[in-house]
Amino acid sequence: MVHVTTCVICRTAPGIGKGEHVWPAWYLGDRDAAGPPGGGWAKNGAPLLGRGDLPLNLAERQRVFVPACESCNNEMDRRVEKPAKEVIRRLYPNAWGGPATHDELQAIGVWFAKIMLLLGHGEARWTHPKVDESAIRFDGKMPNLEWLADEGQALPDGLSIWVFRTDGSPGESTYRVVIPRRVKHDGGEADFHFLLLVENGLCVTMLWHPGWDVTHPLEESGSAWELLHGAPPAGGDLSTLPVLPWKTIQWPAYDMELQAGQHLDGSLAPLADGRIPELPIDLVSMISRTVSPSRSSDVQGAEQPDASLGLASED
Repeated sequence: MVHVTTCVICRTAPGIGKGEHVWPAWYLGDRDAAGPPGGGWAKNGAPLLGRGDLPLNLAERQRVFVPACESCNNEMDRRVEKPAKEVIRRLYPNAWGGPATHDELQAIGVWFAKIMLLLGHGEARWTHPKVDESAIRFDGKMPNLEWLADEGQALPDGLSIWVFRTDGSPGESTYRVVIPRRVKHDGGEADFHFLLLVENGLCVTMLWHPGWDVTHPLEESGSAWELLHGAPPAGGDLSTLPVLPWKTIQWPAYDMELQAGQHLDGSLAPLADGRIPELPIDLVSMISRTVSPSRSSDVQGAEQPDASLGLASED
């Protein structure tokens, strides 16, 4: 019996073939041409074990796929991959160093947004069964992805991509930004989604935060840039940002419930460093159950684009 999948982008047409490459084939091809992956895979700091209970070391970089129809696949190639391909190929070999226009930096942000939203999707599948089994995926309702292939839809206001430079070390946290995992409000419930990865010395944070603004402490200090809606300097060079540990910011996540009359419409005080515990009690109440630490503190391996939140690989 043939298993029929539905495209995760438009949610209407059937998926075709293997689906959409989450990490694009051209990017993985460039990485493979530069040399094989090194090191091993880990989940939440513990090595994944293969045959003979030995650490899992794979000879090739892992591919990740999500179901996608031909139309959405082609549109994402046109709208996401092609605008970013040239600038990424120019900057990546230099640890992301070199001048880039505002449009080029935004194209990189859109490219990372597509990858990270699909990496965390509940229907993402990895080529190696052990890695696929261990991948941590988004809980609750998946983010809206139609904008990736629909030219009529603007970038979502409640989606942010921040970047800063890192040497790959965890270090000590300087800031703590409490974020929702799920918010209950008069109109129902809304799921927030978080993903962090490190790619060749660039720490990338994705947050899906519908209707609730966020103030990133490193963006305020000029140590990080927001690439989708922010305004990095024209001719900006990512290599000019200071090098920081990837754990500089803690992102603990809680279930939250807004009080009557409060809405996710942009009117709440922004989520910011230490801000949530100081909110008036009549604005928001914390639900005692918190998210597993892996939800808010894990990172993809710095050198291999093959892991989602909670998985790490080394190169």
